[in-house]
Amino acid sequence: MKKLVSSLTFTAVLASAMSFTVAAHAQTYPEKPIRLVVPFTPGSGTDTVARLLAEPLGAALEQSVIVENKPGGNGTIAAGNVARAEKDGYTILVTTNTSHSAAPSLMKRVPYDPVEDFTSISRLVNFPFVLVVNAELPVNSVDELIAYGRDNPKEMSYASGNSTGIVAGATFQSMSGIEMIHVPYKSTPQALTDVIGGRVPVMFVDVGTGLPHIQSGKVRALAVTTPSPTPLLPEVPTLGSHETFKGFEIFSWNALSAPAGTPDEVIKVLSTEVVKIVESEAFRKRLATMGIDPVSSTPAEQTEFLKRDIENWARMSAAAGIEPQ
Repeated sequence: MKKLVSSLTFTAVLASAMSFTVAAHAQTYPEKPIRLVVPFTPGSGTDTVARLLAEPLGAALEQSVIVENKPGGNGTIAAGNVARAEKDGYTILVTTNTSHSAAPSLMKRVPYDPVEDFTSISRLVNFPFVLVVNAELPVNSVDELIAYGRDNPKEMSYASGNSTGIVAGATFQSMSGIEMIHVPYKSTPQALTDVIGGRVPVMFVDVGTGLPHIQSGKVRALAVTTPSPTPLLPEVPTLGSHETFKGFEIFSWNALSAPAGTPDEVIKVLSTEVVKIVESEAFRKRLATMGIDPVSSTPAEQTEFLKRDIENWARMSAAAGIEPQ
């Protein structure tokens, strides 16, 4: 009996000590620079959002926030690294639908569980997408693109720099009935460069990244993938309003996640400050000029959204006939 009491006492003391350590850590957090790990290259929409967030977040936490780009593997390289990082709040993933919602449907093996291996902090933004073509392609509408594709099957291909581009392109191909070769890239800027250069004629790109090139005439916008037109491209129709693509809607998103097991107190500190920034007028105005929609959430809300989105991407991928690679 004495040994049992002694064991119970030791367990209670250990639990109390661990609780005290976690609380003390939260009270002093952050004590060193925080890394925001971005799963895409500089110049991508996700990278832009991360850099817009880093400065005000650093100011709020009175600590440096460093953006670190780690592209490749449909975002899974960066996500896998963060999943295995120290659970102390100093390594945070700029989570995307590519790494978390789409990867389980597009890849045979993902080196982490997108729900169980991470703790959500907050949603950040949604990215509307737009269908663009090379400016030299003799098409000015979705109907003309379909007709051109049927008349010139050997010339048709579409570029992608992320999962949204992959699934949107495959869905367009499936619903239109035209054959297109998929040309994947590690990042959106690389893919868009080749569309501008005429090496690939078609691409679905986020509005923020594509807008400057649409405005300069380097690519031509045919349709947006949101239910209603975007204010930045008011003359561009929605793809879902086209008879062939009724109900078509697709967008990508960014959030922040930490490794599972990161102390709740640390997550609360991060979530509180991130929500303040995302809901601030300055942040919203800056994003509006780039066609990016700010969306904040609690950690629990983001986790529930993620679970639903994983199921949604599985349905879209199956409907488009995409086989995991």
